[in-house]
Formats: sequence, C-alpha cells, structure tokens
Amino acid sequence: MKSVKILVFILSLTASCFVMAAGGLIMLKDSSPLNAAEITADKDGNIYCFDGKQQIIVPKSFYSYIRLVKPDEIKLAEVNLNTGKYAEAERMFRDAAVKYEYLGWKAFCVSGLSKALMRQERGDAAVVELEKIVKDHIADPDFTQWQYMEAFRLLAGIYLQKNLDEKATAVLEEMIDAQKSEYIVFAYSRLGDIALKQGRTDAAELNYLQAVIHGDKSIPARAEPVYKLAELLKKRNDPANKLYYDILKKDYPESDLGAVKK
Repeated sequence: MKSVKILVFILSLTASCFVMAAGGLIMLKDSSPLNAAEITADKDGNIYCFDGKQQIIVPKSFYSYIRLVKPDEIKLAEVNLNTGKYAEAERMFRDAAVKYEYLGWKAFCVSGLSKALMRQERGDAAVVELEKIVKDHIADPDFTQWQYMEAFRLLAGIYLQKNLDEKATAVLEEMIDAQKSEYIVFAYSRLGDIALKQGRTDAAELNYLQAVIHGDKSIPARAEPVYKLAELLKKRNDPANKLYYDILKKDYPESDLGAVKK
C-alpha cells in the first residue's frame, strides 16, 4: 500500500471528466489489493476512488487490473443481444467498450459487439473489432482472461470460415494457455482440423489427443476430438481406436457421434 499512499491526492476535478462505476478491487503492481468505492477512470486510464477515508488517485502505471461487478448497461446490452435487438446491442456494447476500457469489461464488450455484428451478417466488421484486442496484455487471469478467450474463439471461428488458417493458428495458439478447459479443448480441436486439412495426420492426432486430455465429459465439445482421434487411429489400424470409441460411448451417450459406434 505504500506505493499508493505516496500518490494520494485530494480530488479537485469535476465528475464529468470520469467514467463512474461501482466499488471493486484494484490490484496494484506491487500485488497489494486496494478495495475501493466510487471507482472512476479518466480517458488515460488513471483511476480515482474512495478508499474508505479519502479520495485518492492511482495512476495507470501503478495498477495491474481492476475487478468490478458487471455494470447495468452491459447487462442490458446482453438482453438486447439475446432478444434479437442487434442494432441496439451493437450501439450499447460499442459505447461500453470505450467507457469501461480500463475498468475490466473491455474484452467482454468487444465480444458482445462482435456477436451483434455477426448476427447482422457483418462478419468483416466483427473481425476489425476483435483484431483490436488480440495483442492486449491479459493481466487478470481469474477475471479477465475468459473474456479474451471468448473473443479469440469468435475471431478464430471467422478466420477458419474464411480459410485464413495461418491467422487462425496464431489466435488458437494463444488460447492454449487459457485457464478454462472449454477454450483449450476448442483450440486444440481446431488446430487438429487445420493440421488434418494440410495433410499432417500425425500433428492432427496429437492435437486431438491434447483436446481430449485437457477436457472431461462435462465439456460437450470434447466429444468431437474424441471421435476424430478414434477415426484416425482406426484408419491406420491402431487398436487404440477402440479405447476412444469407448470414451465416446461412456462420456457422451446422447451424442450422435457416440451413438454410431458400437
């Protein structure tokens, strides 16, 4: 906390300069957590808040990340997206992506904006938005990373639809380091598809195997790499294929993939 206390100032600027937000956690770069209320950010990312005793300022260079409860306008943007009000969702997510750029919700808003654009058949515009955050530094793996992984999954999917395999590979390789298994399974599965498309069967098998290993039966998308790995092993007469068909039947009994193999 010493680094923050050195930089404590009584605020004299007007509220109109800031983005208002609820209370939350500010993680300082010396790993000290600062629980604060009335958190605001200016256009340069400097944070203004109330620490329980006084108003203080935390310059952008002194904190790693911020965690805030999801703002109400983002919740409303989600409602619009889920109820088919895509133009309104697009507008709200676009505004919120700027408004909450330094307050923990930037990637989530970019993902929502991109989904709204895609549902209006504007995939190219979605790519433009998603590509803006590909190189962002992900400071908070417990709260922020899943937001970026969702954005990466959207972007990789568009790249694959456009047969931009090299670009898709770069994004998928970023997803391998995700904290959530569902994103790791997706990444390895798509990398396996790219390798298979390019005739690199051994690499495809290894990627599908990684997808299987990094997930469990709670992830429905894992059924696909299990099946594809079993099929590849069967083609080269490897008896291990039976093990993966068994996994398919055991873990995904309701899956069409699992149902076709005895």
